Amino acid sequence: MATPAEIAAYVGAAAWLPQILAFIYRVVTKARVTIVPEKQVEIGYTTFGPIFNLRLAVSAARKETIIDHVGASIHHEDGSLHEFTWAGMRETFSEIKDLSGNMQVVERD
Repeated sequence: MATPAEIAAYVGAAAWLPQILAFIYRVVTKARVTIVPEKQVEIGYTTFGPIFNLRLAVSAARKETIIDHVGASIHHEDGSLHEFTWAGMRETFSEIKDLSGNMQVVERD
């Protein structure tokens, strides 16, 4: 039979179990990022150079994540290669339409 000191030691050791399991879960779990692109893209040329506009939605599951780089490589049939890097984003919070049909959009860059 276990002594009271041994029982206290087991209870104290078991108190660490939730912290250890949470640490293992954080290390093992990876974020699942889903990117849903629009069916069409805009490819053009501006005074700043070539431009590649793609509207898309990004969703993260299992864990919060930070996406710090989005890019695309486009190969032309003549052999030229263009690298595009995401330069901006606009987030739409809501679109409000009144009875007369006027639309008001709340968004931020």
